[in-house]
Amino acid sequence: MVRIGSLQRRVVRTPVRTSKAGGSGGATTRAQNAAVRIRTSDQVDDHEFLNPRLHSEADLDKIAASILKWGWTNPALVDENGTLIAGHGRVAAAAKLKLTSIPVIVARGWSEDEKQAYRLADNELAARASWDTDLLRDELRLLQFSGFDLDLIGFEPDRLQGHCHGNGAGSDRRIG
Repeated sequence: MVRIGSLQRRVVRTPVRTSKAGGSGGATTRAQNAAVRIRTSDQVDDHEFLNPRLHSEADLDKIAASILKWGWTNPALVDENGTLIAGHGRVAAAAKLKLTSIPVIVARGWSEDEKQAYRLADNELAARASWDTDLLRDELRLLQFSGFDLDLIGFEPDRLQGHCHGNGAGSDRRIG
């Protein structure tokens, strides 16, 4: 068990299969064990200049509120040297909160190309998803009815209102 703020979490080892750089014909796979580790914030090099995804101060405030509400549900991803590969927004939000330690998963044996590509994939693959607008409306209405603070889930107010009223105002059915 590890302690993250007031939360206790069990360290989970998950086998991860990755292909060799390039991924072209005949590429072999290697198995890795990924485990959540706790690093002090000065052990994580955030390499902001390597991440083309931008976060506004409002975005960072929403991420920080999420961390305060739910804790760390998605560790940052670093390489063996502590260089941040994914989770730039979470690490920046942690800095705003003046957190001194953060959970990370260490990616071992990745080439520089794999790290660079994953920085892009981590953001773009999630952004490609769309919403089931009827289910989203129903989920939001249930949360609203229960009195849950909908500001914590990250929607801009106009999109949230559109989704809650079922007209999708301000929404293009896409995340991001």
